[in-house]
Amino acid sequence: MTELEEIENFKKENNINMAKWLAVNGGLAPMCTLLVKDDDQYKVIIAPIPQEALESRESKRKFLSIMPKFFETLKKDGHEVVCFSYSSEAWIRMINKEDADDIDFNSLDKKEILISSYETATSTSVEVNNIIREGKIANEDGELIDCVRLEKNKEMSEVEEEAGPGTIGGEFANIYRNYLKQKQNA
Repeated sequence: MTELEEIENFKKENNINMAKWLAVNGGLAPMCTLLVKDDDQYKVIIAPIPQEALESRESKRKFLSIMPKFFETLKKDGHEVVCFSYSSEAWIRMINKEDADDIDFNSLDKKEILISSYETATSTSVEVNNIIREGKIANEDGELIDCVRLEKNKEMSEVEEEAGPGTIGGEFANIYRNYLKQKQNA
């Protein structure tokens, strides 16, 4: 399998795993998932983000300042990062831009979504999936868990082949790409 095929497979598997975590836990704490290469073997590393890392602007900055050390530790351990993903559950309200002045945003219906960004050395993409909860089902232990299905939100998902400026943004956008730029400028 080529590296590009490995990355595409990683993205598909990541979505499946995020849906499972949503079902089992009822929600999803933000999570970093990495596809790494180690001695010509591809491996996945999962790193849940502690809730306290997201409680304030200061704690978010502290978390982001730790990420370069995390990538350096992976490198020292012989892991080459092939693809970095940040996934988070979120709520959105949508409206046409032209109608924004006359609307009370709190009156709009909100949708539960899963946002997953994917970064490689040469590209970035964001996949947004609507979280569809279809009642409860029993797991293999007989416990009731949410029946969750992810449906791609084509209006909000974005791909950038060459990781140009684009519109991918937010505090947690380009975590790996920023690390690479920082290393290049050092």
